[in-house]
Amino acid sequence: MAPLRRQWAEVQAKVEGLLAGRREAKTAASKRKTDKAIDTAIQDFLHHLATRRILDPACGSGNFLYVAIQQFLELEKEVITFAARPDIGQGLFPHVRPTQLHGLELNPYAAELAQVVIWIGYLQWMRDNGFIR
Repeated sequence: MAPLRRQWAEVQAKVEGLLAGRREAKTAASKRKTDKAIDTAIQDFLHHLATRRILDPACGSGNFLYVAIQQFLELEKEVITFAARPDIGQGLFPHVRPTQLHGLELNPYAAELAQVVIWIGYLQWMRDNGFIR
């Protein structure tokens, strides 16, 4: 998660700089161009996050993968919350999915258990964070 958090910090700093520039912009066209740059920066990071893959070569019951998706979803929630600020105004929905996680396991029962654990954790996170009822 450390590299992704560093990348997110860089995107936040870039967006904050663009917001400062937008406040000083004199023309509507300049403001629109800045808004587009802000949207692109946030959307590009979200796409990057939603296309990362995680492999656990000995997944057992899936604890590592469970924690990984929780961390991905928490970071994505930070991005969504940041983008929802009044000065940015983007309404976004999570794109991180359990299908980004891959585990290898010799025991077929453990492999099935890992898959169920990941999906239950994902659905609980979505419910607990207000994305599904």
